[in-house]
Amino acid sequence: SCDSLVTGSYYMERLARLQKHLSNERIIRYAENQVKKEPKRNRSILNVITSWTDYINECDELGIDITQEKALLPNSLYKAHRKTSRAIKLKKDEIVNQKIEKLQPRLKQYHFESKDLFIRPAVSTEELFEEGKKLVHCVGGYANKYAEGKIAILFICKKKEPDTPFYTVEIDLQANRITQCRGYDNEAA
Repeated sequence: SCDSLVTGSYYMERLARLQKHLSNERIIRYAENQVKKEPKRNRSILNVITSWTDYINECDELGIDITQEKALLPNSLYKAHRKTSRAIKLKKDEIVNQKIEKLQPRLKQYHFESKDLFIRPAVSTEELFEEGKKLVHCVGGYANKYAEGKIAILFICKKKEPDTPFYTVEIDLQANRITQCRGYDNEAA
């Protein structure tokens, strides 16, 4: 079965993607392990490699750090891939974006500027995921709560660097209080 791994450019490209992170032995061992764990979902090593590289591409898009072993080698590739696929779907979900857009007039009160900083509400799921990716935190996962009007997500930026995220703020709109303010790698403000 390993012979078929080295045939066809489709699998060669995918294998090369994995080889950036792991030895061939480690790739095969992980793939065999996934086949044993969930044979109904992972019918072959090639099947695992396809799902695995799709999962890694989704991790990249979501800003998940695959240099971390638990992200690169999830215990259940099937469950991890399902999770990233749902997150990608949410990221691109137009209905959620439309709801966020409708909230904007209500959130105008949160626009604020000082001498060096400004704060404003997020305007789309893409912005939420970009913010999470750049600051290495999971604000993208809050898109649904934000779209439903339960919370507000605000971005704090330096006026000199308006496109560089500085801090992300979550406000509980029912209680009208700040519940989180996070910087790079979930650092507290």
